[in-house]
Amino acid sequence: MMGPIRNWVMVLSVSLMPGLVHADPPSIKAFLGSWAIAETSTQVEVLAPNALSVEVEAEADGFRLSWRDLGKSGSGGLGSDDIVAHFVPSDRLGVYEYQPSSSSILTRMFASPATGNPLEGETLIWARIDGPMLAVYSMKIDDKGGFDLDHYSWTKTDTGLQLTFVKKTEDLGSGAPIQGELVSKDD
Repeated sequence: MMGPIRNWVMVLSVSLMPGLVHADPPSIKAFLGSWAIAETSTQVEVLAPNALSVEVEAEADGFRLSWRDLGKSGSGGLGSDDIVAHFVPSDRLGVYEYQPSSSSILTRMFASPATGNPLEGETLIWARIDGPMLAVYSMKIDDKGGFDLDHYSWTKTDTGLQLTFVKKTEDLGSGAPIQGELVSKDD
């Protein structure tokens, strides 16, 4: 009788040991390529044809993402900066940290968004892949101590990518989402 119980305890102990169970990280493969707007839906303002375009490239240690900033600009309209960000896997499955580059507008504007400290006025940026969705988050603390969060998500569909952008602030809550259907420019 002790043999089966001892075997069961051994199996249970081994299965609970950290690091022995390995899950494959989510893949960026479904998102690779250049994507352009096919159709848009926004209540905010008319968008330029390339405003929702995104480019995703695989890199040896992660991926590179290029897109147009849709956050509010200083004039109150939509942002107009082109963003290029490199992401590498973090210790959390499916979560990617920003990899600073001296040529990145993010680094020039916000110190290092990978390690940015929002309490010091810096921006923190990270990406996440969850099944058919690639998301990028950008968070900072406003002058009054409230939060300012930009959330981009690109969801893989049968025909391309569905983009949803939402800006959330403590003062205004969630703004009207900007949505668009993107198709591959590589086809």
